[in-house]
Amino acid sequence: MLRTRRSLVVSLLCICTFSGCKTLFTPKQDERGKGLIVATETYRKLIRWGVFEDAAKYIRGKIEPLPAPDLPKMAHYKITAYNAGEQLENEARDEARVVAHIDYYDIDTGIARSIRDDQYWWYDYLGERWYLGTSFPEFGKSKVNKPK
Repeated sequence: MLRTRRSLVVSLLCICTFSGCKTLFTPKQDERGKGLIVATETYRKLIRWGVFEDAAKYIRGKIEPLPAPDLPKMAHYKITAYNAGEQLENEARDEARVVAHIDYYDIDTGIARSIRDDQYWWYDYLGERWYLGTSFPEFGKSKVNKPK
């Protein structure tokens, strides 16, 4: 009996060690995590290819409304690279921070720039989808877009 318990404990320790002690999520949390990946990847592609009108549909303030993006102004910029870097989720998997680095140029002047975009993503339980709680990056300015 004692030997069986020891074997069980050793087996559990081995499983935890070999699995990297991965945090186990509930099925709903796992589903939200996958949804975040889809939302951020779709948003990345829309921004990268200049489909700003569709990308704007992802923007919604969690507590208060965000200003509408200036789509005619956005048409003056061409995105040359969009790299989503660090992505951190909270334990409940209903909020996340994503850091994106965007390279672009102004079509009118030809000036190339880079911007860091700190994004705050949140999950809407009622609509069962992810929203971006920060505005579009401020192209034309060499500053960091911080969450509001």
